Amino acid sequence: MNRASAITSKRDRKNGFTQRITIVVSLAVMIVFFSFASPYFLQVDNFMTIALQTAITAITSYGLTFVIISGANDISIGSSIALTGVTLALMISGGWPVWLSIILTLLVGAFIGILNGLMVAKMKLPPFIATLGMMKICRSVTQQCMQKVGVKVPAGFLAIANTKIG
Repeated sequence: MNRASAITSKRDRKNGFTQRITIVVSLAVMIVFFSFASPYFLQVDNFMTIALQTAITAITSYGLTFVIISGANDISIGSSIALTGVTLALMISGGWPVWLSIILTLLVGAFIGILNGLMVAKMKLPPFIATLGMMKICRSVTQQCMQKVGVKVPAGFLAIANTKIG
């Protein structure tokens, strides 16, 4: 290893360490601040609320991590989630069995992902362009399906959706 690359490598390690420390210190400062700002912040109910509100974001982030690691990006994820949610709600409100609705909704989500993958891998479209197009398609289909229509789902399904573990 020559001297220039050794210096660069040392600087990269220092920058990586600085970034990690900055994240941890920032989190600690926010926890201390909010602990003093509200007596309810450090309570278990608050942490459960935070966990429930961030669950969908966390789940999609785990999957999106692999896309980002591969050097791509997927901007259609939010619209895909909206379309699959609307698909599920419309099927259940239309009288479909819940188990079949869930399976078909998962297949819709998988189909969207497969289309994105085919556009990038086989058609050689840039991931940004492919997922931008899919985002617009999913958003348009969602809007057309929900045009001024309220969806009522059975109370049993809402009970499943609102169940807390723990």
